[in-house]
Order: sequence, then structure tokens, then C-alpha cells
Amino acid sequence: MRRTQYLILLAGCALASLSACKSTVRPFNRAQDGHTLVRTSQERVSLKQPCRKYPAYVPDSTVNGQLVPERIIRVNYHILNSSDTSHAFLAEIGTPYVQELTREINKKFAENIPMSLPAAQGTPVLPTRIRLEIAPIRGMFWDDGVYYHFDDELYAYVHKGRNRNNSDMRVIKKYAIQPDSVLNIFILPHHPDSVKSTTYSAGGGGIALGKAIKLSGIITTGLPPSEFAGMTVHEIGHIMGLGHTWRYSDGCDDTPHHPNCFYPGEPPCDSLISNNVMDYNHWQQAWTPCQLGQAHRNLSRRSGTARSLLKRNWCDPLPDYNLTITDTQVWEGEVDLFGDVIIAAGGHLTIRCEVSFPQGSRLLVQPGGQLVIDGGLLTNDCGLPWQGVILGCKGRDCGKVTLTEDADIQYAGSSDRPD
Repeated sequence: MRRTQYLILLAGCALASLSACKSTVRPFNRAQDGHTLVRTSQERVSLKQPCRKYPAYVPDSTVNGQLVPERIIRVNYHILNSSDTSHAFLAEIGTPYVQELTREINKKFAENIPMSLPAAQGTPVLPTRIRLEIAPIRGMFWDDGVYYHFDDELYAYVHKGRNRNNSDMRVIKKYAIQPDSVLNIFILPHHPDSVKSTTYSAGGGGIALGKAIKLSGIITTGLPPSEFAGMTVHEIGHIMGLGHTWRYSDGCDDTPHHPNCFYPGEPPCDSLISNNVMDYNHWQQAWTPCQLGQAHRNLSRRSGTARSLLKRNWCDPLPDYNLTITDTQVWEGEVDLFGDVIIAAGGHLTIRCEVSFPQGSRLLVQPGGQLVIDGGLLTNDCGLPWQGVILGCKGRDCGKVTLTEDADIQYAGSSDRPD
């Protein structure tokens, strides 16, 4: 009986020139293949809200974790000095120092630790998926991304008193290099007149100003880079949109208020000592899920200021980064992909925000798979061509695609890669 059925099947395939038995792929045509879903304006606004909220960007073990890549923040360093070079922090010392500082900062990012506050114990410890990379000017082989400036007017840092200048932007405006795409970190000595005062603290300090950071104390104290890594990460946290946790609401329920104790001491500092990155403390190394979600949201969102500081490594595909969907998933954050997406039979993917596909990649919807673009945008964030949505078919049975009226697909149509 099985042999008879097999012969009948072969005969059917022969009559149809085997077309009914072959698996084929073809580009998706919105007018012919798409099913339009109509949303009211209120529904569209409501469904867009998750794109702006942090839960979709938490790098956890759920589907979010697959969609939150490691982010590389590009930095350079500026070391200020007076014209008489009285602050002995010249290239032979300064350049190795900031290179080691970068390594120590990346250790902080790589080793998230549990929260120490009693009210926060048990908070999940997730990977930060953030690191720094020194970014010289491209094409200038002599450039190492570390710059020295001798300026008697702007070289010093004063954080208190009538001559306070920590928030003064003049030194940044004058010396910043690649300011639109690189985080410029300025290292300034405390002013010698301030240091003479018994009421002035010449220790470590910093401030985040737009796409730049000022750091003080490094030159004055002579302490090793490891002592300033936490302080620098704290300021980078501000660059990524994070706020202090001890005094005002930072938008996170997992960062409890506390008395902001820097070291163990008298009550309440005998037990209420924070090690969170956005508090003032000796460690500054613990990140909560909400803080990571907020940081990655601001690094992922196309309108985020911090996104422009990232290494744009999502333009072209990376090996072994294809993603296969076999279950039901809803993507509610802005995503940068590094390979193909395949929606297999039984898989159902809903996209509600902007998703960037690397050059030459494709979103393949296989027979039995379903794609819903619910107000989302499929594109290449670098303006490069990609293959777009591709339908897999077995005979007349093809993958299904549904779009809302406000959904869009950009830069699609490249077919420079064989199936």
C-alpha cells in the first residue's frame, strides 16, 4: 500500500513538473502577498509605547537577551596641562595610564556583582553587554586616540568655590575630537590655588556633559587607574541616561533609596552601604536589570543621544548570528541584528518597533511560519541594501505575512547572495 501511494505521489509530481513537491523561495510582494491589518490611531499609539520603555531592552535570559547585543562605546582621551608642563602627566605616563584605565573600566563592565543593600538582595545579576574601545581618527595611522593640550586658561578643574568650572563647556568645545561619534574624556588637574586651600578636596571627581566627561584627581593624587575606573563608569552611566539612585527617583524599582554611604562607618552606614554603579561609593560595580534596560534602550533607540557614540558594527552580517524562530515572539524594542532571521514552521513573530537587518541578510518566512509587522519598520540602519522579506514556499503553501497600514520595509530588494 505504501509503495502504491508513493507511485501515485511521483505521478502527481511528474504531471505538475514537480512544482508541487519542491521547496522554493521568492521575494515578498506587499501588494500580492501581504494581509493588511487596520489599527485605530489609539491602538497605534498604545502599541508603540514599549519601544520607549526599558523592559524590552533588558539583556536577560528571555528572548530579550537574544536581541540585546554587546555595545561598544567609542572613546578618546584628552589630558590637559599648563604651558609650563608643571603637571608631570606627559605622553610616556599619560598614554599607558589611560589605556590601563580603559582595561579596568571594561573589567567593571564585564563583572557585574550582586547589589549589597539589604533591600536589594536577590536582585538578578545580568551581563552588562557594554564595553569601551579607544577610537583614533580613522585613516591616521599615527593617532592613538590620546591627545595632550597645554592651555593656561582651561587646563584646571575646580569643583567648588567662586571659580567653579566643572560644568564649563569651553575646554570641550575647543578640544573635542570626533565629538559627534566618540565619547571625549577630559582629564584635568585640580587648580593649584584650590589645592592650597584646606577646605578644598582634591580627590577624584567627575561630571558628564552631553557627549563628554570631565575627570579630576587622576593627575593630582597619583593613584592607579583601578581607583578611577568606578568613577568613570559612573559618569558613563550618566551619558547613557542613568540617574543617581539615593536621592530622587531614577525610574527603577530595583534601586532602593539609601543614605549614600561611601564606606562602612557609624549607623546607618554600618549596613546600608551601596555598591551600585550610580551611587557614590568605593565599588560602583553593581547594575540592576532596570538600569541595564534603561542603558540599552538609550543605546538602541535611533533617537537616543548615546547611540551615536557606538561602534557601528551592525551594518554588515557576522558569522553564526542567524536567528531561527520556532515559537511565538513579540519584539517590542528597537533591534540591531547581525544575521538572517528564519521563521520556521510553527513560528510566529510580531515586530512592533524598528529592526535593522545587516547588508545582504533576509527575513525568511517558511511555510507554516507567520510574520506580523505591527507598526514596525524593517530596514538597514546604515542605508545599505538587504534582501528584505523572503517567502519560503512548498507548492502553493507559503509563509504568511500580515502588515498594518503604518508598517514599512526599507532598503529591501538586494539579491546579491545565493540561497
